Amino acid sequence: LGFMQPNPEVAALAYAELIGPDQGAVAFDLYAGAGVTTLLSRRHYDTVLACETNPESAGQLGVEPQTAADFLRAAPADVDQIIANPPRAGFGAEVCELLAARSRPGLRLNIMSCHPVSLRRDLDRLAEHYEITSIAAFETLPQTAHVELVCRLVGRPT
Repeated sequence: LGFMQPNPEVAALAYAELIGPDQGAVAFDLYAGAGVTTLLSRRHYDTVLACETNPESAGQLGVEPQTAADFLRAAPADVDQIIANPPRAGFGAEVCELLAARSRPGLRLNIMSCHPVSLRRDLDRLAEHYEITSIAAFETLPQTAHVELVCRLVGRPT
C-alpha cells in the first residue's frame, strides 16, 4: 500500500536527513504512511507516536486512523521532535496552527516535502514560531523535475 521512491539509495539519504542525529524521549511521526519514518525514529527515541489516516497503513502501524489535526489536538504536550511527511498539498492552515501552538525553544520539527510550493506556504505560516536550520534537496525521481525537500526547523524563543 505504501509508495516507495524508485531511487532507494537517495531516498535512504533523505530519510536519514529527515530523522536526523537527534535523540530523546518522545517523537511524533505525522503522515507516517507505510511506517518507514516510524521505524527509523524508534532507533533514536524511547517512544514514537505515529499518525496516519489510511486505515490499512494505520492498522499496520498498530494505531487508529487519524488526521494530523486530530492527532495534534489529542497528543501529549511533551515531545522532543515532530517528524512529518505530508501529502503534496502540505499541512494546511489548521495543522500549521496546531504546530505553531506547540512551538517552544528547542522543539525540533523536521519536514519532508515533495512539493516546494506547499512547503513554502507551510513555512510562511510557521515562520513566527520556528526557525529554519537547514533545507536539503534529494533527487529521488531521476530524470524528472521532482525533488524531495527535507527542511529542519527548531522552535523559536518566545
